[in-house]
Amino acid sequence: MRKLREALEPQAAMISDIPEFDLKLGYELYSLLLKPVESGWKPAKNLIVVTNGALGLLPL
Repeated sequence: MRKLREALEPQAAMISDIPEFDLKLGYELYSLLLKPVESGWKPAKNLIVVTNGALGLLPL
């Protein structure tokens, strides 16, 4: 998941140096973590995700 973090915390001198956010990898993350429990949160107006450790670094 380091690749997803690169676009959010780039080591770039110019805007053009910021890497694109990997949508395919982002969707894979969604499919693994949020989609299995989607029926529980989909009707919500707000979603608060509390994480720690390695999950705390993921761009949810």
